[in-house]
Amino acid sequence: MKKINQTSEVVIFLLFPSLLFPQIQRWVYRYNGSGNSMDWAYSIIYGSDGNLYVAGNTYESGSSNDFTIMSLTTNGTLRWIYRYNGPANGFDLSNSIVEGGDGNIYATGYSDGSGTSSDLVVISLTKTGQERWVYRYNNPSNWGDYGYKIVYGNDENLYITGLSSNPATHWDLIVISLTSNGQERWIYKYIGPQDDVGRDIVYGEDGNIYVVGETENEAGNEVFDFLIISLNNNGQERWVYRYNGPANETDGGYAICYGGDGNIYATGQSKGAGTAYDFPIISLTTNGEERWVYRYTTPYELDDIGECITYGLDNNIYAGGTAGYEYPGVSDFTVLSVDTNGNERWVDRYYQGVVPHIASSITYGTNHKIYATGYLAGPQYYETLLGVICYTPQGERKWVYTYDTTIANLDRGNSIVYGGDGYIYVAGYGKGVSDDWLIISLEDTTTTKINENLSERTFLIYPFFNFFKDKIILYSGLYPRFLKISLYNNSGMCIFDKTILLNEKFLTIKDEEIKNLPKGIYFLKILSNKKEMVKFKLIKF
Repeated sequence: MKKINQTSEVVIFLLFPSLLFPQIQRWVYRYNGSGNSMDWAYSIIYGSDGNLYVAGNTYESGSSNDFTIMSLTTNGTLRWIYRYNGPANGFDLSNSIVEGGDGNIYATGYSDGSGTSSDLVVISLTKTGQERWVYRYNNPSNWGDYGYKIVYGNDENLYITGLSSNPATHWDLIVISLTSNGQERWIYKYIGPQDDVGRDIVYGEDGNIYVVGETENEAGNEVFDFLIISLNNNGQERWVYRYNGPANETDGGYAICYGGDGNIYATGQSKGAGTAYDFPIISLTTNGEERWVYRYTTPYELDDIGECITYGLDNNIYAGGTAGYEYPGVSDFTVLSVDTNGNERWVDRYYQGVVPHIASSITYGTNHKIYATGYLAGPQYYETLLGVICYTPQGERKWVYTYDTTIANLDRGNSIVYGGDGYIYVAGYGKGVSDDWLIISLEDTTTTKINENLSERTFLIYPFFNFFKDKIILYSGLYPRFLKISLYNNSGMCIFDKTILLNEKFLTIKDEEIKNLPKGIYFLKILSNKKEMVKFKLIKF
């Protein structure tokens, strides 16, 4: 367990802005572990403190792969690196990271145990990189346990999903709940006829947990159903939904989100009747009733798969993945949108070479643009590049960005976030001496930025109420002045960011984005002259 503040292993590239390009590469941060092997970044978040936090694994001399969390400033400067080397000095990896409403960092993954195969691991750090606690779960059979996704609930508890294996029931879908102090609250397992796995998890604004994954059918012939499970926050099963597609073959869920309309949306893959795998989106009510199933299939009878999904501030659904091209082994980077009734709004497929193209992560920015990352074809045969594509909500492709490590290999973007500062941040990996961490920041020049001509005077300002429904009311004794108002959800994601003129004692922020936010806990940050003045915790009812 090490916390390091060295920068000798880091290369940062800074490019000066130019309005000649629709997007500007602000900087690239690369990290090569001392072992010169597999260094992969899997998950990135923009913290409520305005810093970046990234999770993955790094290969270090003498300790193999370490569970790694890294923090950078938004200018690409390394703040600290935390590494966890498990008791077996073996393979340790972090898959998912989240910021809690308490301001601490939480990540999950797995770690080789001493005689216990892989254990599911959850680690908590402060924002300065100090370890708060480490939780390890090892099932009684000592077979492998893996954490794939973590969320911080509005009830201030943690929820983790993944799989737990044993010789009797093979793979079991697992959900573990911990307190923010690392105390185990409960463990839930879904034990289907054969193998089961949880891929993604969300804490709903209704206070319940929703997990997506897959479950093998009774025959045990590696044919799976698309699986969604709901639990209450005490770990009691509310309902189980299974979807068997038209081909009665393998289906599976990879990503899930809780919509602002109070419904559930999930994507993954589903075998079609004569159409190979289709790209599905399934919507359920919070009571587990199927609302509709949307399926996208290409005319080439090749695989179409959904990898990621998000619910936009415009109340539409956006999903990313891949769609089969004319030739086997070749696919398009695919992003599509449906409305809340399951009607297709648009589909965009991007293809530029004879390799698979995949959108692996998607986000909806507060500037009302959609950004997806994954990988695209490179200039050499069967080379892939880390890629980012920007869309309008109407499906217009605004720009395509690629990063080439210049060494023919597989470069990939795994996670993307739109920061509270209006910039885009991507985490993944690219070829160097070996595979290196890649963290990249972009500026979208197609987004109009407001000149914040903010006064230098300090002042007192605070919310008139600590709760809101469709508007936020602020009070200040000094005006006029411009204020930058940012609102974050309890996962640390900025979901409202605007510069507003304060020209009287009371400022009412009444916006459709505020009105359409789901109920829950939010954090309000107010800046003047680009300096943070105050932070407040608010509750939407």
